[in-house]
Amino acid sequence: MDNRKPMPTFKHIADFRGSALIMAMLVVSLVTTLVVATTWKFELGMARNENRWHGIQARSYLEAAELLAHYALKMDKLQGEKDHLNEIWNQEQQFPTDEGWIAGRVEDAQGRFNINLLQKKVPPPNPNSEEANQIQEIYTVHQKRFIRLLQTLQRDDNNLIDEGYARELTDAVMDWLDPDHETFGYGGAEQDYYESLPIPIPITNNVMTSVSELSVIKGMEPLIYEQLLPLVVALPVDVPININTMPEQLFRMINRKDDYTPLLDIDLEPLLSERNAGITGDDPNQAAQPGELLDGGWDSVQELLQSPTLGALLGQTNDVSLEGFDTKSSYFFVFSETQVGEQRRKGKSMVFRGKDGVLTVRRTDANF
Repeated sequence: MDNRKPMPTFKHIADFRGSALIMAMLVVSLVTTLVVATTWKFELGMARNENRWHGIQARSYLEAAELLAHYALKMDKLQGEKDHLNEIWNQEQQFPTDEGWIAGRVEDAQGRFNINLLQKKVPPPNPNSEEANQIQEIYTVHQKRFIRLLQTLQRDDNNLIDEGYARELTDAVMDWLDPDHETFGYGGAEQDYYESLPIPIPITNNVMTSVSELSVIKGMEPLIYEQLLPLVVALPVDVPININTMPEQLFRMINRKDDYTPLLDIDLEPLLSERNAGITGDDPNQAAQPGELLDGGWDSVQELLQSPTLGALLGQTNDVSLEGFDTKSSYFFVFSETQVGEQRRKGKSMVFRGKDGVLTVRRTDANF
């Protein structure tokens, strides 16, 4: 018997080579999958570490910008009590860093209308006094100013707010702020109104901590709210408004006590020119070097009241109240921004400058 094994044929060799090729392809596919998975995890980990590291750096830069603002405000205090727009703290700054840049600016928070000034109402007259038989004021000086300010804004139908609607909105804000539960005026609203809404809202009956609360006030329209945001701020009650730093639009709320209409923009030009005189030393007729900051603003509220420009605008200024105005400030906003690598971060804080220095009151991404 012949025990020799048959010689492999070409078919057997081809089958063997085909199996080996399939095995090789499977091994390559498995190795490729492992390499891709490992690389993806490695790159993801590196990206996370980079973002974490850059995020820490960005936060440090924002804190440094805030401390730089503290220093600038502290140094400014040594230059004098008056605050105005021509001071160095009002100049936006930007500096390069190893990984990007950092920028910051300071804004006088008291240049905005303090919404909490609306909380206090006109006190009732003494029934035994002579004033009891006279026509009583309904609104305080601050509430009248807010009524005038509202009339400079547009409604959702693109028409300006009229005096009646402005009064109703002011009534509603007053009811939100005051501690009592009695509805004020025609537009006021207390807890019963806000509880009847599709989504009930608890009323604070206290001062606002953020002007975002205005968005839920009775009668408030989205467009009005958006226009109010850059003009108002929620500060402690009785914190005055700085006439040297408030925007031009707020000047329209100054008028005679019995006049609820706002001033016209065109009428304010001489008054604003008086306040903003000497922004830089670029005028060759001024005694200053080019680019040098000069003094500006009024030294006191009384100086504005006695200004011939204001007298020409309103006539007799004896009937004009500048109560709640000032020329110096204690509260400021610090807006900072930085880019580190691919990370861009923003910071927003409120700081208080007192006798003992400058401290950060709070940081937020919302509205003050």
